[in-house]
Parts: sequence; C-alpha cells; structure tokens
Amino acid sequence: MIRAGLGRATSPVTSAAMWATLGDVLTLGGDFLGAEEAFGNAGKVPGFEVRAASGLARVYARTARLPQMVQALRTAARGSAAAGARPPAADAAAGPSSSPSSPRTS
Repeated sequence: MIRAGLGRATSPVTSAAMWATLGDVLTLGGDFLGAEEAFGNAGKVPGFEVRAASGLARVYARTARLPQMVQALRTAARGSAAAGARPPAADAAAGPSSSPSSPRTS
C-alpha cells in the first residue's frame, strides 16, 4: 500500500515520509535490504536525515552490522541535537502551544 503511494507523493517531504514509513514496515517484516534502501531514499531529503539514520541503525542492529549501527546512531544523535531534538515537520504542525516550556492558553 505504501509503495503504491510513493509515485503519487505531492512533495519531496511527503515522499520522504512515505519512504521512512516503508522502511519501518520492512524492518518489522524482516526485509532488511528493502528497509535499508527505503531509509536511504528518505535520508536524501533535507530534514529527514535523523529519521533515516535512526531507521538505518535499527536495520544494522538486526543484521549484526554493529560498526554501521554505531555510526548511524551518532549521525542521528548529532542531527537531533542540532535540530533541537524535533523534526522540522513536527515544529510546524505542533505550533507554539505544544512546547513543554510553553503554557497552554486553552
């Protein structure tokens, strides 16, 4: 189902989100080569590098490629720290009231 939607993605961000989701599904299903490819495609889109790296780390852990797993985790951690631990899409969707340090006004 997700693969069918990849050709219909309306933006690079939508496409990357679908690739990352496909990577998750394939990882859970044991298709690690497919998951690695999906996360690689997601990681080509700016803003999805952390998501892709964390997904790749899971793939590498499940396939006993520990040096690659460590490198992917480092990449994800650096990217998270640089982005304030929130992906850009979440910042835009969440708005100012959902920040833990912002009081709710409603």
